[in-house]
Amino acid sequence: MSRKPSEIYTTNAWDFLAQPKVEGQWFERKAHPPSHPPRELREFVYNRMARTICGFANSNPDVGGLLIIGIGDQGELYCIDSHGSDYVNTLLSYADRLDGPTPEHKLVECTRDNGSTDHLIFIYNPFYLNELHARLMDDAMYVAVITL
Repeated sequence: MSRKPSEIYTTNAWDFLAQPKVEGQWFERKAHPPSHPPRELREFVYNRMARTICGFANSNPDVGGLLIIGIGDQGELYCIDSHGSDYVNTLLSYADRLDGPTPEHKLVECTRDNGSTDHLIFIYNPFYLNELHARLMDDAMYVAVITL
């Protein structure tokens, strides 16, 4: 994979992330389909988001990682607007679960197949050489591990 997380984050290249087989050491996609409202959202923030962010911060020298919320594992464009502002605000509370460097995040506009606009959340976490490793508030430390 030749495109790095910082490039995708800077250019808002959501269309690259909606391709199949993009996930790996540098990119992770998470989504709640509109037909399945999210349950246990705070646990999702901790178990799926904060752990991934820690793994990126601790494991990817010179690259870091990009977590994308609103695109499914196979590249399905689910987006986030249909879930409402409480959903977005809860997801963006991920930083409350981290102890260490704080990643950057932003809402990125995207275009659905029907031409309507919606949004995704991009969370970019660079690798922090010679700095405090990222860990969760419960002192758990995670690294990104890819199984082939």
